[in-house]
This record gives sequence, C-alpha cells and structure tokens, in this order.
Amino acid sequence: MTTKTVGGTVRDITGTPIENAEIRIHLLTQVAFRTVDDSSVVTDLTLFTAADGTWSATIECNDTITPTGTLYEVKEDYAFGGWKTYLIQVLSSLPVGTNQVLDLIIPEMSPVGIVNAFLTQALADTLYEPLGGGGGGGPVVTEYTEDDVAPANPTGPTVIAIRADSLSAQGSDGDWVALRATANGELYVKVVDSINVLGPLTDAQLRATPIPISGALTDAQLRATPVPVTGGGGGTEYTEGATDATITGQAMLWEDTADTLRAISAAKPLPVGIIGTVPTSGPLTDAQLRAVAVPVSLASIPSHSIDELPTAAALADNTANPTTTSIGALQLVFDGATWDRATQALTDTQLRATAVPVSGPLTDIQLRATPVPVTGGGGGTEYTEDAVTPADPVGTTVMMRRDDSRTAAVSANGDWIASHGTSSGSLWVAGDPDFPFSVAGQLEGYENTDLPQAAGLVGISARASAAAPADVSADGDQIQIWTTRKGAVNIADAGGSITVDGTVAVSGAIDTELPTAAALADNMANPTAPAVAGHNMVWDGATWDRQVPPLTDTQLRASAVPVSLASVPSHAIDELPAAAALADATANPTTTSVGVENLLFNGTTWDRVRGSIANGMLVDISRQPSSTSATVTQVAVSTTSAQLQASNAARKGLAIFNDAATVLFVKFGTTASGTSLTVKIPAAAVYEIPGAAGMYTGRVDGILASGTGNAYVTEW
Repeated sequence: MTTKTVGGTVRDITGTPIENAEIRIHLLTQVAFRTVDDSSVVTDLTLFTAADGTWSATIECNDTITPTGTLYEVKEDYAFGGWKTYLIQVLSSLPVGTNQVLDLIIPEMSPVGIVNAFLTQALADTLYEPLGGGGGGGPVVTEYTEDDVAPANPTGPTVIAIRADSLSAQGSDGDWVALRATANGELYVKVVDSINVLGPLTDAQLRATPIPISGALTDAQLRATPVPVTGGGGGTEYTEGATDATITGQAMLWEDTADTLRAISAAKPLPVGIIGTVPTSGPLTDAQLRAVAVPVSLASIPSHSIDELPTAAALADNTANPTTTSIGALQLVFDGATWDRATQALTDTQLRATAVPVSGPLTDIQLRATPVPVTGGGGGTEYTEDAVTPADPVGTTVMMRRDDSRTAAVSANGDWIASHGTSSGSLWVAGDPDFPFSVAGQLEGYENTDLPQAAGLVGISARASAAAPADVSADGDQIQIWTTRKGAVNIADAGGSITVDGTVAVSGAIDTELPTAAALADNMANPTAPAVAGHNMVWDGATWDRQVPPLTDTQLRASAVPVSLASVPSHAIDELPAAAALADATANPTTTSVGVENLLFNGTTWDRVRGSIANGMLVDISRQPSSTSATVTQVAVSTTSAQLQASNAARKGLAIFNDAATVLFVKFGTTASGTSLTVKIPAAAVYEIPGAAGMYTGRVDGILASGTGNAYVTEW
C-alpha cells in the first residue's frame, strides 16, 4: 500500500482563512482494491480545516488501485460561498510531504462512467452546461471586442440596481456596495469633478423645476469659466461716483419692516449683520467707528450734579444712621431671610456657627449681647471646705479621656495630659512612689483590672463580715475581697479560679483534703478522701461501682493465658454444614451455607435474587425509566454556539435531529466548537443520548460547521 499526503487552504473572498470548513474526499469508483493484495480501499473521507484554514489528509495513490485511471473528488465547503470541487490524481511518484491539491488537479479527464478517456469538446458540450462569462456560473452571455462594429441587435445581461427613494450610507469604506436607482430606474451618480457640457442644454436638463428661459443657453453661459458679457441683460449702466435722482434699469433692492422694496441709498442703507467678532486693538476712534466722522462737543452734554456720595470727611465714632452711601463700611448680618444692621454686641448666632480661634482673651461684652456673670472658674456653685454638705448639692462634672489599654498619651515628661479612665467611667490612679499606697475601707475592683503599683506595701483594710458573702450574679460582675473578724480572707469568685503569678508564701497549716504522704500498702480501708493511689471504678451503664476481683483473663492480660479445655463442658456444634465444594442446582438452604446466597432488600423484607444457569441473574427491564410524553423544540443553529437544551434533572431521554445542510457539532456542556464537542451529527441525521440509569441531564450546546439551519430537540 502506497499513500501520499495532500492538503490545501480554504479562504473566503477577502482572503481570510475559514476555520472548521468541511472537506470531503471521495474516490470516484463504486469499489476499489489495492493491487498489492486485492484488499478493499476506503473510498470516502471527511475532515475539517484548522484555525488557519489549512487541511491535510493521507490517501492511497491512484496508480496502486484497481481499476486503473481512478480519480479523487475533493470538495471544500466555503460556507456562504458554497462548495468548491476539484478532481485530482495522486501518484506514487509525488514527493514526500504535503502536496497542494491545486497542483494535482486533472481538468482534462472525465471520470464519469469512462476510464482512460479524455474529455473532448463534443463530450463536454453534451454533458455540461456552458458557464457564463462572469466566472461564477449563470446564463450564457455574448462578449464583444472594443472598436468592433456594434451589431444591430446586441445581446447581454441587464444591470440591476436597488431602488432607493433617498440615499444613505451603506456599509464601511472598502465594502461591496450595490448600485442604487430612483423609482423610475434612473441610476444615481456622483460628480467628482466638473462636467463639461458640449452643446446647448434644455431647461429640463438643467433643473428639476423648469425655469422659463427664452432660447437655448450657450456653452459659455453654462461653464464655470467666466465669459465676458456686455450689456448685463439690458437696462441703464451707471458710473461709480455719478449722481442720478431717478434710478432706471436694474438696481439692488431690499425689503424693510413694512415689506416694502427699497433701493439702497444713504437714506435707506442696506441693513447688515456681523457674524462673529472683529478683533480690535485698543479703543476705536470715531473715524474707525463711522464712515463719516461726527464732531462731538462736550458743551452739548448737560451738566449733572453727582450727589449720591457723601462729602469727604474723616471717619468718627457715634456716626448717625446713614441715608446714602457712606465712607466707611456699615456691617449688615443675614438672619436667613433679611439683612439686619449688626449691633455692637453680637449674639453667638450672629458671630459664627463654628468657633473661630481668637488671639487674646475677648471680653464678655465683645462676645455676647447680654453679659453673663461668671464666677470662679467656669461657673457652678462653690462650696467651702469643712462646711456642712447640702441635701442636694449641684456642680459640674469631671470629664476624662477613655483609655482601655493605658497607653502613653503625650510625648514627653512635663507635657499637659488629661485624666484617663476606663470604658465604664472609672478613673485610672497611680500611687506616689515615695508613699505606700493604702486603701481605707472596702477595696473594690473589676475583672482584668490591676491594682496600682507602689514602691511600698498595699494596705487593705477590708470590712469584717460574720457570714460568707453571696456569689455575684453574672460573669463580669464586681468581686469583693472580704475578711472575717479573725482576719481570714474569704474570696467569693463565683465558681471561677484565681491565678497567682510567682510564689505564694504560706504560714501555718493548710487543709488541702489530701492524705498525709505515705507508702502504698495492702488491705487499705475504704477511702473517704482523695488517696495517694487510684481506686478503680467500673461503669455498669447507669452508675459507677467499685471494681471487685477476681478479674477474668481478658481483663487482666493482653496475651492469652493457656487454659485446660478439660473443664469446658461438651457442646455439639450443628449449625454449620458439612464441608463440600460449591455446586450448581443447590437446594434452598435451611442452615448456614458454604457459599453466600444473594438477597435484596425491598424496603421491608429481604428477597432471594432470581436467576438461572443459562441466563444468569434476571433483570426486570420494565423498571427502567420511561415516559408517555415528550417535548419537541426547534432551535436555530449557525456558526455561533447556541444552547440546544437546558439542563433537566428529570430527563429520561433526549434525541437531536440535524435539519441543517452541514455537520452539527454537539457538546454535553457549554460552548460547542469544532474542537470542543461530544458528537458530530451529519446533515439529516438523528442522535439519541444513550443510557437510562446513566442518563446525562446537563446542558447541551451545538454549533454548525458552516451556514445556518435548525435542530429539532426531543426530550422526554
């Protein structure tokens, strides 16, 4: 067997490669055999182009196939351009590598029913319809040679244009655009350069709306190059600078506001409007502004006394309420609706909503309209030391900065610093290193709060109590330290624990409930307190009991202890069958079997699995999923991936019929393509998703190799 590789490239009319274009290669004979061993030859092959539009295939050489003289038909799918077909012959003498299909074309041979016969003109006229001169098929047209004498009745195709009652842009620059014509079939043309007119034009040829003209216009009257004209169409001509009381002939007229036509004159000048601006440098003189200078005398300007400004005078205090513009600025303030004169004593609202830093102290008179008496440091009632406290004293509160972690707040020693407190409002305090920190009375603290550190001792004078204090109510509550009248400290920790950092020195005996240290011995009495050794307890399922000997061998040892079987009573073990090899046709067992009998659970009881030697295990195929209804959906498909069917967990079956003219690529999943697919469905073919218990229930997408069409999807 001798093979060669052939290939080609599929491009559209713009030269762009076409991806996934279908290529069909067919050996033009019903049957073919290899001459080397008389084995059959595959006569059909289908493949698709790569991303760059190329394709290649390895096929058997025609000169090693019988019958001799066979040809291959190669068809390339150009999507919107249809199929392009080649007849090639692949010989064993071709070089190694890919041989381009265009180099192997055999146009002069006819493979249709005749082998080893050349295509003659007579045979071609009989078998084939002549192609048109346009290069793409169509009707037969007659061609003519330039400068030949035209026949009396020439034949040829007509030019078809698109009727366009109004013209609009079509496509982009460089695109193919069809011709446009009017409703009467007149072809639209665009004049790029000027048109030279030879001979007189009629009025209908010049204008869409006829204008009565006496006589035909000459070429000189129609051309862009001015033609000297004398006479101007009749009438009286005038010389510049001449005067004439009555104008006769043609003159420029304009229409005034009363819709009266008037000749342009000094008395009735032509109104003009200036569009845009006129650049000027500096003030314009009277000569620049007017064609004729108009002398202006200041003597003609009437005298006016300017009395709205006050007489020049130095500013002074106690100025009266003004009635005219003043030399100084008289301040007004806005109250949200009207302006009022600002009085000497401004209210806080009149000054500013946000305080403005002022250098130097302002007097109360400067700040407020109504003075407020202020005594001793910010207001409030003052009290005298050692005086009797009133029943309901009043005063200001002390503010401090909240500091949860007691971090440094100022940068250096000697800076001003505010008082700091906890999140609950307790003031942080620190003891003086030169004096011991002592607390007289009850010392109360909070969880996670340290006692202040001091250089000396911390003296705590706790309140004596005859009875133990009650527990605190909840986690986070205040805990107090109490002492009895004898000096012993009772700590109410609400069932918590006390952590001690460092070593605690204890004087005297501490009752720990632990026994005195002693060596272990036998025959110990039943303990009433924790012992040095551990006493074994066993759980009976409800309570713990003391473990009582003797213990079994399993309880005592990990390794078995030899035991004499003479003390074991004799028992007959008759529940196991006699040893025997497994065999077919075994009767229904009544005891434990050597083999395992298969049972299936039906939800309530266990049933024996049915079967036979001939057929094996019986399966009830009637229990497979079935449906009595189906849904058929028509889906439009093209060369863009589209969803053929959405996912459906209750799907029992799915079938897809390709009603398009090209291959449909189907993918179990999202976005199908020629390189990402599950199955290829040829044109006019159907594909059913296999499986019952293993039915695919997800989304299904599809895309055509080329062109457009429909897919019919049936789901049940």
